[in-house]
Amino acid sequence: MKLVLGDQSPWGRGLLRLRAVELLFPDVEECKYFWHDGDQAWIPAGGEEIRWTPLSKGSNYASIKLEVLGLLDEAVRQSVRAPLSQQVLIGPLYPPIIWWEERNLVGFISNELDKVLAWYNRLGGKNIPLPDPDLRPLLSWIKKLAKELGCQTMPGSFVEFFRNPEIQTEVFQGLSRDYWVIQNGKRVDSLIFSEGSFMIPRRNGLVKFFHQRGWRLVGSNIPYLRPDKDYLQVRLEIFEEDRKLLEDKVWEMFFEKKTRAGKAVKPRPSEILSRASDVLSKLALGYRVRAWTNDGREVIF
Repeated sequence: MKLVLGDQSPWGRGLLRLRAVELLFPDVEECKYFWHDGDQAWIPAGGEEIRWTPLSKGSNYASIKLEVLGLLDEAVRQSVRAPLSQQVLIGPLYPPIIWWEERNLVGFISNELDKVLAWYNRLGGKNIPLPDPDLRPLLSWIKKLAKELGCQTMPGSFVEFFRNPEIQTEVFQGLSRDYWVIQNGKRVDSLIFSEGSFMIPRRNGLVKFFHQRGWRLVGSNIPYLRPDKDYLQVRLEIFEEDRKLLEDKVWEMFFEKKTRAGKAVKPRPSEILSRASDVLSKLALGYRVRAWTNDGREVIF
């Protein structure tokens, strides 16, 4: 069996899923992980500014995401200066793909990640490697995170894989609406080519491409596919007792700050942190993650 997985924001849950797959299937024939830099760099909301917005206000599948461990109590979050959870990029209409715009966006994304990492490093007393705004591409930092997690499979670029002339020849042989044409860095719903254009698969085209070559897709939720037939579903969560320990850490920061300021401390909320997991908080705080598949496999790491 050969497995392939990936997403737009590996620093979210993507690399955790990769590590889970390596542990769940130690004897797998081959495993690939792609940073999906063929997706749009932001949600085309209009205007001229590129900015973060809550995930609930945008598509989950059309932009770079910034996922952090969710703080459910807003007063506590603001007091300890914790980052907002689950943000997505929105910006001008007709966005380029991540691969094309990365040189312009990498400094912006790195700066945002710096803020998140600084908070997690302070909370956990760790030193997660920071992205280098001057280092191109950002994929090199993503590989550093993969190594920190213990991943054996190193992430690759989705676009660079499909730009390979041999792969392009295979794609052209199966020319159809299952593919995007990339022209001047943008996805074009057209089969008309210009110099420098190339094709990448989309939606079911991605499934067909890899299935025809003996690969099985891995994900947590692919809405247009059936997990029992078309892909291997891998779920992630934090253990309840570990979540409580994280709550204690956050509450301790909140209590100490209020005490130093001579302010009264509000009653402790019954729940602060969500059970969802992400790469950055896992590296900073070292909690256990449970991963399980739709076919009954389970691992803790």
